[in-house]
Amino acid sequence: MTVLVDQLARLCGLRDRSALLVAVLFAMRGELLPLGLSVLRPIGKGDYARWLTLARLDADDTLPYIEPEWIDIDRLAPLASEPERLACLQQGLPVQAAGSPCRYFVPVQPELDVAAVLEVRTPQPLTPAQRQLIAGLDRLHRNLCSLLDENERDPMTGLLNRKTFDETIARMVLEWFDTDEAGVCSALPSQRLAFSASELERRHRTRRQGCWLGIIDLDHFKSVNDRFGHLIGDEVILLLARMLKDTFRGQDKVYRFGGEEFVVLLRCHDEADALHAFERLRQAVRAHEFPQVGHITVSVGFTALGLDDTPTDAFARADDAVYWVKQHGRNHAASHESLVRDRCIALGDKAGGVDFF
Repeated sequence: MTVLVDQLARLCGLRDRSALLVAVLFAMRGELLPLGLSVLRPIGKGDYARWLTLARLDADDTLPYIEPEWIDIDRLAPLASEPERLACLQQGLPVQAAGSPCRYFVPVQPELDVAAVLEVRTPQPLTPAQRQLIAGLDRLHRNLCSLLDENERDPMTGLLNRKTFDETIARMVLEWFDTDEAGVCSALPSQRLAFSASELERRHRTRRQGCWLGIIDLDHFKSVNDRFGHLIGDEVILLLARMLKDTFRGQDKVYRFGGEEFVVLLRCHDEADALHAFERLRQAVRAHEFPQVGHITVSVGFTALGLDDTPTDAFARADDAVYWVKQHGRNHAASHESLVRDRCIALGDKAGGVDFF
């Protein structure tokens, strides 16, 4: 009991969401002595819906396995491959799976608007007291995550705010670029896996995929507020935030930086794929009829992230691109790299006039 109390005290002092989830798993493992614990969430849609492992801790692990946030989705198991786990997710109730070892599934919520499943693998079925312990730790975890959400989320839209932006860029650069010749992320030693030859090739292709930062800015938003009032303007912001969530993938990061400006971090194979993703959003916004306001548009500027990039440098390039788009007709998406290639802007120019960092 003393060990559990110490672990609970440590939990209350954590401010990193991943560290908090791992600490909960360690606390459960110390009390339940299971074969293993995993937390998984669904990502993707339709035929591309997959199980993403947020964290896994087996009986003999000294370090947990944590899936990189921008993993190759083809590696992941389809949702339908685990019917009991899927039933737990859909019904929002614990499920005891048949077979050996025993598997007990519990619905959990590691962050706002994210439904996930805790999987507990044990040699014998859990006792009522053990299930009660799991439920209690889950409630504690949810409460602590709610406090983090208040600190890391935009209160109006529920999107991420700027607080975690720098840290996220640093982490994604490490995950994508610090990769050894075996295709393993050397910055994350607890995540190393053995791969087949075909998997190694896929890993190398994944490593060559790009990391992209995009800025989405509503066109003429001030006139919306002036003509229809701030309540209608807020409704436009909320609807756009919902469209951003629906357009981009679960593993992409969407931020509201304030006012009518949004930022997206995503992974794509190349510049054309990134342009396609941002164009999909731009066209969806243009086609949507907003209540009372009618049709509005967005301007998008984006850029590739490099190994030596700082958040300030990457943001400045995307800001230059969106500024150029706004100066040349709006309702368009353009990459900083394409604008430099076409000599629309010069490398190193500061086209925009706002410094956010």
